[in-house]
Order: sequence, then structure tokens, then C-alpha cells
Amino acid sequence: MVTGVELRCCGCSARVRVRGTTSESGAVQRVLVNGQEATPIDKDLTQWQIEIDATAGAQELEAHAEDAAGNVERRPHVVVIPLAPRPRAA
Repeated sequence: MVTGVELRCCGCSARVRVRGTTSESGAVQRVLVNGQEATPIDKDLTQWQIEIDATAGAQELEAHAEDAAGNVERRPHVVVIPLAPRPRAA
């Protein structure tokens, strides 16, 4: 489950920090957000985070967990966030 999204500016590019939690019956092996592997905050991935590149306009984030047995979450969590274009320097 996605629990937070934060826009971060890094120099001339924008990044989105995504945080979330998992609550599976088995051991979670990994969490993917838009195909990229999230970093565990807790060693068992009950809390995780990732930073991904942001683009102007609507940004769709899709997160799902995979367990140690290779089972993939059937319904990924999808969040759409609106991102305004960055203002140009004068």
C-alpha cells in the first residue's frame, strides 16, 4: 500500500519519494514501484521507500509486492498524482 508521496527537487530535475507498507501472510521478497525495486525501511519490508524521476503532468505510480515463494500481488496499488511543470527561471 502506498502511504505517502513527496515531490523533491534535485538540481534541475524533480524526483518523487514514494513510501508504503506491506502486510502479506508470507515473507515479502521485494516491492516494485513502476518496475523499480523499493528499499526497505524495516528489514522485513513492512515499510519501504523509493525515489523515482518525476515528469510534468499526471504521474501514475503502480506498486506491488512479491513474496519469497514467487507469488505476485494480483492487484497492484495505483496512485495518480498531478505534477505541475517547473517554472522557468527568469
